[in-house]
Amino acid sequence: MAIDSLGRFWTSSGSYVICYDQTGKTVIGSWNISNLITTMRLGPDGTLWMGTREKGVWYKNVYETSAYPRLFLNKGFAKITNILSRGRQVYIGTDRGLYIADAYSRSYKIMPGTEQLTIRGLHDSPDEKEQYLFISTYGDGIFLYHNGRLTNFPIDAKKSLQFAHCFIEDRAGFMWITTNTGLVQASKADLIAYARKSGRINPYYLHYNKRDGFGSNEFNGGCVPCAVTLSDKTVSMPSMDGLVWFKPESVKAEVPDKGLFLDEVKVFNKNVTVNADTVNLPNEPQQVTIAINTPYFGDAINLNMSYALTRPGENPLDSAWISINPENPTITFSELRSGSHTLHVKKVNGYDSNNFMVRKIVVNVPPKWHETTWFYLGCALMGIGVGGSYGKMRSAFLRRENVVLERKVNLRTSNLKGALVALQRSQEKMSRQAIIQTRLIASISHDIRNPLHYLGMLVSTIERLANAKNTDKIIEISRDLGTSTERISKLLDNHLQYAKSLVYQNFDMDATPVLPLVKEKIDLFLPYLKQRGNRILEQVPEDFTVYSDIDLLKVILHNLIDNANKYTSDGIILVFAEKSPAGMQISVQDDGQGLPDDILNWINEDDSGLGDEIIRQKTEFNGLGMVIIKDLARILHIKLSASNEHGARITLSFRNTV
Repeated sequence: MAIDSLGRFWTSSGSYVICYDQTGKTVIGSWNISNLITTMRLGPDGTLWMGTREKGVWYKNVYETSAYPRLFLNKGFAKITNILSRGRQVYIGTDRGLYIADAYSRSYKIMPGTEQLTIRGLHDSPDEKEQYLFISTYGDGIFLYHNGRLTNFPIDAKKSLQFAHCFIEDRAGFMWITTNTGLVQASKADLIAYARKSGRINPYYLHYNKRDGFGSNEFNGGCVPCAVTLSDKTVSMPSMDGLVWFKPESVKAEVPDKGLFLDEVKVFNKNVTVNADTVNLPNEPQQVTIAINTPYFGDAINLNMSYALTRPGENPLDSAWISINPENPTITFSELRSGSHTLHVKKVNGYDSNNFMVRKIVVNVPPKWHETTWFYLGCALMGIGVGGSYGKMRSAFLRRENVVLERKVNLRTSNLKGALVALQRSQEKMSRQAIIQTRLIASISHDIRNPLHYLGMLVSTIERLANAKNTDKIIEISRDLGTSTERISKLLDNHLQYAKSLVYQNFDMDATPVLPLVKEKIDLFLPYLKQRGNRILEQVPEDFTVYSDIDLLKVILHNLIDNANKYTSDGIILVFAEKSPAGMQISVQDDGQGLPDDILNWINEDDSGLGDEIIRQKTEFNGLGMVIIKDLARILHIKLSASNEHGARITLSFRNTV
C-alpha cells in the first residue's frame, strides 16, 4: 500500500491496482494488469512501481488518474519481491537476485554477488553525503550496497539475521531488523564502519524477544511498507501475533558493558587456585576448564565473547580469536604445553566498532622432567662423553677406511694402467688398419688403372683390325680382353675380401681343399704367365686339405702367384703342397731374382710390424701384395716363411691340421 501527496490510498488486490480517496472508502479508479501483483512502492516523483509474479515490472503516474499502467520491463524475471526507485535508478528485487534498471533507457543488469539471493526487503538510507541501500534476504543474511560494492554482514550467534525481513531506521541512528526469531537492533554507524573495514570488531547485535514483552518472536515481512512510524514516533510492525508498537527512542539498550571476571579454573574437574590474573597449573595438565563471567542480566545471546592463547608479549591475530558460547562461557583445553602462556579474553561492550575490552590471564605450566635444567645438563654431559667415544671410534674407522681406500686406489690405478695399455694397442691397431686401407686404395687404383689402360688399347686395336678385316687377330685379342676383364674382377674381389676381414673380423674357418683353389688361380693367371714367358706347375695332392677361411686363402694364393709372375720372366713357377712335421705346408717358388734381404727378414719375423715405414718400404718393392699376405697370415694363424733358393720361395705352414 502507498499514500500519495494528495492523501489518496493506492493498493492492490490480485491483478488489480486500486486507488481510494482520502477516506479510504471510495474507489477512485481500478486497473487490471492481468497478473498477480506481488509488491508495490511509490517513488518520490509520483511514479507507482508494481512488480508481478510473471509479467515483470509496471508503472503508473499517480497524478494521471485516468492513465492505464504501463509495462516497464518484462525480461523473464523470476518472482518480483520488492521494488525501490532512487532518481533514475530502479532496484528490482526477485527470488533470484537484485537487478538495477535505468528508468529512462530501460537497460538493466543484475547486481554482482546477488545471483542466488532471495531478496526480502530494500531500505534506502541516505545521509548528507552518501546513499546506502540495505538489503535483507531470506536465508543469506543482510547486505549493504554502497558505491558499487556489496558487503555481506556477519551473522549473529543465534543466526536470527539469516532470515531477515525488513530494516526500520529510527532517528537515533539504529536499525531495527525483523526476523523469524525476534527483533534485532544494530547501529547504522557500526554497519557502515564494518563495510568500510574501519572498525576493529564485528557489528554488535542486540536481540529482543518474548521476554521483552512480545507476544511472538516471529515477525512478518515482505510487505511495503514493512512498518510505519506514527506522528508520535511510535513504530508499528506486523508479527504472527498482531501488531507490535514501540517507541525506539524510549528503549534503553541493555548492553553487557560491565567487567570480565575469572570465575574458576579446573583440571580434571579439580579446582585450581587463582592468584589475581595468574593461574599456576600442575604438571602435564589435561582437560583444563577456565570459566569466565560478567555481570549481565539480559539475554545471554547478547554476549559476544572470544579468546586467544599466545606466548607472553605477543598479540593475537584477528583470525586467532575463538568464540565463547554465551550460554556456557567456559574455555576448554584438552592439554597445554609446559611454559608460560597468555590467555586473551575479549568482550564486546555494546555499540561502537571500537567498544570492547580484553582481559589478559597468565597461565603457567611447569616443565616436564625432560624439560628441566638438570635434564639438559645431564644430556650435555652425556653428549660430551658420547661425542668423545664417537670421536675415537670415528678416528679408528677413518684409519681403516683410509687403508681400504688406498687399496682401492692402487687397484684402480692398476686397472687404469691396463686400460691405457689396451687403449694404446687399440690405437696402434686402428692406425695400422688406417695405413693398410690407405695403401689398399692406392693399390686398387694402380692395379686396376693399368689393366684398364691395356683394355683400352685392345679395343682400339680391334677397331683397326676390323677395318682391315683381320678376323683371326680380332678373335685372339677378344680372348685377351675377356681374360683381362676377369683378372680385374678377381683382383677387386681379393681386395674387397681383404678389406672386409679388416673391418668385420669375421672368418669362416673350415676344412678347405687346396687343389681346386690352386687350379682356379693357375687358370686365371695363364694369359699373364704367357705374356711374361713363364710356365706354372702344380704339385698338390687331390686330398690335400687345410683348416682355413677359403676366401682369405684365395687372396693369399692370388698374391703369391701374382708376385712370383711379376719378378720372373721366361721361367718356371712351382706351386706344391706337402705334409711336414711342422704341419700342412703350401709353397710357391720361382726361379727369378729372389727377395731382397730386408724383405726376406721382414717376412720371417713372427710379428708383422706393420708400421708406416715398413709398409712404405714393402709397397715400394712389390706393391701391397706382400703386406696383404703377411697380415692375412697373422689373422689366420698361418706361419709365413721365405727363402732364396734359385729364386724366391714362400711357404705357408698351417699349424692346425684337419
